[in-house]
Amino acid sequence: MRKLLKIKIILGCYSEYKKVKFKVNAEDTVKIRTSAVMKKLKRDPNNFPWRVAASVILLMACGLLYLLIDLDKDYETLSQEHQQTIQYYDQELKEAEELLQAKSELLAFTTNRRTDKIIMSSTDANASDEAVVYWNSDSHNVWLDHSNLPSLDNQHSYQLWALENGQSIDLGVVDKSEDQIIKMNAVAAADGFAITVEPMGGSEQPTSSSIKVIGEI
Repeated sequence: MRKLLKIKIILGCYSEYKKVKFKVNAEDTVKIRTSAVMKKLKRDPNNFPWRVAASVILLMACGLLYLLIDLDKDYETLSQEHQQTIQYYDQELKEAEELLQAKSELLAFTTNRRTDKIIMSSTDANASDEAVVYWNSDSHNVWLDHSNLPSLDNQHSYQLWALENGQSIDLGVVDKSEDQIIKMNAVAAADGFAITVEPMGGSEQPTSSSIKVIGEI
């Protein structure tokens, strides 16, 4: 659209310039043929010099308009880039604020006097695997620190269970790609917690032979 407008401006200016040039050439011919007309032209304020001046002014005006259109395009481009930069840093700030809020909530939760810290140790005496559960008996919320658990292959995943009166309650699959401390499903009552190794996606009931770590309240 801008290129079309520029072409129209240039064609318009060129057309006006050709008209003036044609009139000037015609007047030159008249001056050569008739001296009487020549004298009259010299007295006429609309004669050759004024037409040339008008054509020069017209061309300058067209050039100025062309330049203004270019400047407007450059300003629009810079404005868009500036707006994109603002949006980028707004998003970065929003994510930082959300992260700070989550960390603050986690700190408040873990330091709450009603929150129990349960350390789950490996069932293998020769292994040092460990995980920590934070469970609040009032809010029933559960957070898990899985940072000391080794990564698994693509066919298996960790699953957290609450142990209560001999029953196992599914608290969710542990995603090792997430933060080291993650929020799990809530549970109202528990005697302890355990993590098992299950097929990818989890199981309805834990596999007793695959218990990785376990801890009592």
